[in-house]
Order: sequence, then C-alpha cells, then structure tokens
Amino acid sequence: SGRGRGRGVSNICHLRKRALLCRLWWYESTREFTPTDEMMRTHWARKGRPATLNCTLKAPTDNTNFSLEWRRDGQLVHSAYGTEPGHSSPDLQGRIARSDSLGLTIHSVQREDEAVYTCSITRFFSNTPTAPIVGPPVRLVVNVPPTITEPAHGEVIFAEEGKAIEIKCASSAVPPPEVSWMKNGKIVSGSNVLNIPSVTVGHQGSYSCLAANSEGRVESVIELRFPKRVHFDYPPQNKTVVAGSSSFWNCHAMGYPDRISYEWKFEGIPVKTTAVGLRAHTGNGELAIRDVKKEDRGLYSCHARNIFGESVTTAFLDVQYLPEILSSNAEVYTLAVGTNATLKCAADANPKVTMVNWTRNGHFVATKESDTLDLVNVSAEDSGLYACEVFNSLGRGDPFEMHVIVAQPPAFTIKPPPEIRIRIGERLDIRCAGFADPSPIQYWIRNQERTSSEDFVIEKVAYEDDGVYECIVSNAVATVKTETRVHVEETRPQPPRIKEVMCDSDRALRISWDEGFDGGHPQRFITYAEEISEDEPSRMERRAETDHSEVTMENLSPFGKYRITIEAVNRLGSANSTAVDRHVCTQLSSPEDPRLDRDRLVWQPVDGAHSYRVEMKNGAGQYAQVAEVLHPHFSISSISRPSDDIDLRIIGLRPPFPPSRPSRPVTIAMRETSQDGQLVVALGAGLVFFVLLAIIVLLARKNSSKMRRKEKNATNSPTFHSYGCSVHTPQIVRQMYNSNPVPLANIYDPHTSKSYTSLVDGKSTRLFELKNVLRRVFCRLDDDMGAEWSEASRDHVVRCLDGPSTSLRDSTLPSRSRSRSIVQYDHEALSIERESVVGDMLRSKYFVSADDAHSALIDELRLSRLRKEFHQSHL
Repeated sequence: SGRGRGRGVSNICHLRKRALLCRLWWYESTREFTPTDEMMRTHWARKGRPATLNCTLKAPTDNTNFSLEWRRDGQLVHSAYGTEPGHSSPDLQGRIARSDSLGLTIHSVQREDEAVYTCSITRFFSNTPTAPIVGPPVRLVVNVPPTITEPAHGEVIFAEEGKAIEIKCASSAVPPPEVSWMKNGKIVSGSNVLNIPSVTVGHQGSYSCLAANSEGRVESVIELRFPKRVHFDYPPQNKTVVAGSSSFWNCHAMGYPDRISYEWKFEGIPVKTTAVGLRAHTGNGELAIRDVKKEDRGLYSCHARNIFGESVTTAFLDVQYLPEILSSNAEVYTLAVGTNATLKCAADANPKVTMVNWTRNGHFVATKESDTLDLVNVSAEDSGLYACEVFNSLGRGDPFEMHVIVAQPPAFTIKPPPEIRIRIGERLDIRCAGFADPSPIQYWIRNQERTSSEDFVIEKVAYEDDGVYECIVSNAVATVKTETRVHVEETRPQPPRIKEVMCDSDRALRISWDEGFDGGHPQRFITYAEEISEDEPSRMERRAETDHSEVTMENLSPFGKYRITIEAVNRLGSANSTAVDRHVCTQLSSPEDPRLDRDRLVWQPVDGAHSYRVEMKNGAGQYAQVAEVLHPHFSISSISRPSDDIDLRIIGLRPPFPPSRPSRPVTIAMRETSQDGQLVVALGAGLVFFVLLAIIVLLARKNSSKMRRKEKNATNSPTFHSYGCSVHTPQIVRQMYNSNPVPLANIYDPHTSKSYTSLVDGKSTRLFELKNVLRRVFCRLDDDMGAEWSEASRDHVVRCLDGPSTSLRDSTLPSRSRSRSIVQYDHEALSIERESVVGDMLRSKYFVSADDAHSALIDELRLSRLRKEFHQSHL
C-alpha cells in the first residue's frame, strides 16, 4: 500500500490479483493535477452574487457508486459521494454547495474566490476506486462594480479665484473603471483628475465624477464654490458697567463656508485662560461676564475664522467702581515739633475722585479736592487719629484712618569739637551724646564704616587715623549729625586729592588739588606729568614744584597723553595722590590749499591728523559727510553725479581730540567732470576695440597661412573624402556582377535613419527606395580644405567598404554618354575627418572615389574647390 496518502487503501490492496489495479489507483490518488491553459474555461461572476460552476464531465449511469471532488487552485474545497450534497472545507461552509448534477454553487461571491476550479469523478467497482477523471479547469473571474471613495457625494470644495485647483477622483473596481469628470452633461476631463489652472467665476458649479466598468457605473457629485472671507455684520460695541453687575456681548460674522468658529480674548490672551474666564460664558460668538470686577476692565477681541481666514473686532469694557484706598498710604506719621508735614489719602477710583473729607478724633477738619492734608508748624495739639473719606460720582468709599504722633526731634547734649589735633601714639577719645522722644539711636561713621557707640575711642593714634569722624543721632522723627576732623601731628603729610585738570593752552595743563594735613610741619608739592602711549608705555616725565595747591604744566608734547600725580613732602616724609590721565588740548590745523587735480580733490597734509572727513553741501545748505579717507586726496568719481555744481570741504580728524576747523570750500563743476569722464571712457573703449581688432587680424592671417599649406599639400594628393563608398560606372558594375554578384546590404540613410538592402540580379532590387537614399548622400572635402557638398544623384555605384563588396545597378537614373575609366586609389592614404560633426557621425562608414577628374564629375559634386584640385591631379 505504500506510505503517506496511499496508507488508507492498504485494506483494499491485500489481494494479489488486484495488485496492478491497486497500484494504478494509488498513483492517481497521490499525483497532483495541473490544468493546462488550452483546457481552461472562464466564468465571470459579480461580487456579492451567486455563481454556479458547471462540471463538463458526465455522471456515471450508476448515480450512487462514484465520488465528486471540487478543487480550488489544487486545494480540496468540496467533496460528495453519489448524489449526496457533500461536505465543504471548514472556512467555506455555508458559502459553497453542490448544485444540480455535478456543479458547484458559490453563494455571495467574494474577491478571494477568484481562482482556478477543477472537478473530478472517481468511480468504484466492487468497492475498488478507479483512477479519477478530471474535467477541464474553470477560471472564476470576480468582477466588482465601481465605487468612489473620494470625493464624497455632495461634498463642497472651495477654490480661490485666480488660483489653480486639482481634484482627484479615487475609485476601485474590477475590471478597472473608466473615470471621467462632467459638468452640465459635458465631459471636462477624461481622467480621474480634474485640473483647473486658474479658477474663474465660470468654473463654479456642480461637477460629477463618473466611474464605469462592465459591472455598472457610479457617480459622485461635488460643488465647486468661491469662499468668502469672514466679515462681521454685528460687531461688539464698547461698554461701561458698574462693578458687581453683568456684561454681555454678541459677536456675529458672515462668510463662506459658513462653518465659522469664534474665540474671545482679553488683552490678547484667550478669555478661558484668564481670571475673567472663571466668571465668563462663551459660545457661538457670545461672551457673558457675571459679577464684573474692576480687574475686568480692558480690551476684548472677538476672533471669527473659517478655513480661508480670520477677522478680528475689538471692544473696550470700562468698569466703574467706588474709591478704594491704596495700600501705599502710611497708617502712622511721627512728626517733629515745629516742622511741616503732609498727610496723604491716595485712592483708586473710576470715575476719578471728586472730594476728600478729613476728620481728627471724630471731628471734621476740612474738605479737599485733592487727596492731601497739609500740617504747618506742627505742635502737640496736632497729634491724634485722622480719617479720610474719598468720594466720586458713584458714591463714597470706605474711610481710612491714620495716627499722627508729634514728638521731640533729636538734639545733642554733648557735641564733639569740630577739630582735634593729636600726636601719633596718643589716645583719642571723642564724646558725643543726644536726646529725643522717642529715644534715639547713636552711631559713628568713619571711612564709610559704622560704629555703634556714644564715644569713639582709639588707644594709640596712627598715621591712618587722620580724617573726618561723624556722630549721628536719629529717631523716627528726625536725624541730626555733626563732624569732627582729627589731625595727627608729627607725621608725614596726608595725601593730596586732585580736584581738577584743565587745558590752559594747546600744550599746557592747569592742575589744582585739595591739600591734606601737613602733619604739623610745612609741606610743599611736586607735580609729575608722565607722557604715556600705547606704543611706548613710559616716556619723558615732567615735574613742577610749588607751595600752593595749583600749578600749570607747560611745553607738553602735542597730542600727548599724560599721567598726573601730586606728591606732598615735609621733613618727615611724603605722600602721593591718586594718578589721573589727561590729554593735552592740541588743536588740529585746518587743511590748506584744497584744489581739484583731474578727478581728485587734493590738499596739504595736516600735522598730527590720522584721517580726513570729506563733507558736501546738500540742498538745505548744510554740510554732510560723504567719506572718510586716510590720505590727503579723494576721488570725486565715487560721488553720485548730480546735474548741479557741488561744494566740498575737508576736516582733519584725530580722536579723541576735537576735529580741525573746516577748510575753505571747493566748488566742482560736475558737467565738465562728467564730460571728462565720458571722454576717458570713450578713449578706453576705443583702445580695447583696436586691441581686439588686431588680435582678430593676426588670428585670421595665421589661419589663412595654415589653409594655404593644407591646400598645397592636398594638390599632390588624390584623396577625396566622402561617406566611405566607391563610385563606379555601370560597365564596371556589370563586370563585377557577372563575375561575382553579391547582394548590396546596409546602405544607411542619415536623414531617415534607415538601412536598405538590395540585390543586383535585376529581380529583387528596391531601386526606388535606394534612389532616394543615393540622392541624399553627400560628398565633401576635408574640413581643412573647406566643406562643400553636393548630391551623388547620378548613375553611379556605391560599394560599401565595411563588409563584402556590394554593387548596384540603378537603371532608373539618367546615364551620361561620356565614357569613364576606373581610377585606382591608395585607400590606405585616405582618412576620414573626425573633428567635424559629419565626420564624427560617419567616421569610416563610407568611402567614395571617382574614375577621373573630368569636369562632369566636378559639376555633379558641385564643388568649386574640388574642381581645382582634380584638374591638377595626376590621376
């Protein structure tokens, strides 16, 4: 019985007499059947509808003793025994069934049912199966009616006027549908794409996309419309409301498409994200705010938008409220006796404050239009509890209370002396005391350092203790202070302090300073002026000595920068001041002798100037800078050429020093300058022209010499270049044909890009086509000798040198009565010009030679130059 698929018949094949039949059955049951295209039948079915596949096999006369199988692409899908309904594969149960006789019915055909189906019958004799009989295959083709997935039926598509639009119609069907676009019953596009390069008013309307195949047709209708940008027909208006009330706005806009969305913003921020949004309701262009507060005052904007744009309108909400006292007002005032004071009652109100009522200890004091109350020469009777009430047009705000305390200002009970002289090493004790109500605080200030103490004590005075000491007594009412200058004697002088450095002249500086304490001994001052420079950090130093606090340094270097230092000297030592850097006040001289030199403005160099500023007078009579140059000349060609004359002047520059005085103006006549400039341009253009002309002449003469040398060489050479074919007389052709008639092949026509084949046996010759080819064959000389062309349209023979010799006898072409002789050429000496376009295209494909240099051949070729060469040829 074998293995695998034949194992099920082991109980049948146990008898030896049936061994041959059993082997045959097992082979037929295990082999796979492959249908051929020659036997194939086709059945078309529509998706979703039933389809019945007929089996062309005939059922056995015994309708009970056979089995029926249907296979799809070789896979069993249904089997039945005899006339029974049979069974289907699990995934197809309920969708396929046996039809009448041997057919197969598929209910609600789907795309996946498309396949090749085959039926087979297996008969049983005495419970022994025979080889299956397989019927012709049936190819099931499932057709699908068309459907349109895009655009949706009834969709409105918007297009802006003047712009391009492209609408695609996406459809699916089997077989593929034919898709077209129609408008008003006329086809406007034969494809699935409706393309309008520039939309106009006439393009508006209904368009239908039609998809059709053999199973039906479907249509999707769209509307093409122009959009309308959003515009407000009911914009919100400015409003004024009272705090605590409600506010309502309605914002409505028009546009197409009319699906418009609205958004409200407060001061440019969406309302929903602000504090107003907690008390606001928005929807369909409406904005309602309940319990309006003063913080809601501001600019509101309504944004309306559709798919083609946005419009914005604004409205201002003004919120009025009662006066509210500001937190910046003081609640307690402490005033000194005998001073003047102002009480303030500032309030925030809308509308503005109209009046303020003041009371003290419950008694009316005054009514003011402003928010202040002035107290003059305060005394103890002015103390008490003050209250203010603020009014506006809406009413009265809440009262505000403030306490006024009248106190005694601080006063010194012990005041230190204004000056104290003390020797170095001695003890310093400065006493200071004060009194006030309320009690004051007391501290000392020395070199911006604070010391909290009534007395200032230094056990051993040093050189650095010389200076000013300040005693301060302060309370809430006032602050008083006093200074004491301490001089330490028997020391070197204290450092002087430079007060001012001024220019006395262009090469002199006047220096003044504040003297320090002389240490108890006479002192003198030495002034140092050291010239400094970035290139030379240290240069010559000048000095001056004096007993006064002012000195003048003269004969300084022009444009120099000096570092000033003051040294104070007594018999115990010296002390230096802080250094101060200063430039001398050297003045640049005015540029002299400005004049026009051709197209340049020149002037004399200015000593010390680093650059020069060129200024031009404008239409308003003012001078404005046009350039800054480093050298004493300026090209006026860089100035845009006005029609009127211009005035120029020059100023010398050397930062950080002040600029020099302007030079005298120079007037330039721009017309003359323009004419001079045009003359220069014309001369330059003429010079360039003559140079180019000379180059062209030299090149022409050189090429002419080269041509003459080539012509001379060509005179001694019988070379004649052409397409690469030989021209012979009919007599020679006959001799060649009689001896060895060879078919002519591959005659190439460069104009039609065709090859023609002909035989010269007089039977198969396509002379008409070949004649036209030969009329278009051009002959030429070498490019170096000059290219001249003519048609080889006479009674000649073309022999192609690429392959075997071929010949042709054109009996239709007119022949000449003149006799011709064959001229033998040295073919190895011939060369095809590869540098020209024709030579590059035809290189080595054709070669043409002539019998002699007779004038008839020259006339045929129409080459004047060839006539001269062949006339002189030794051929």
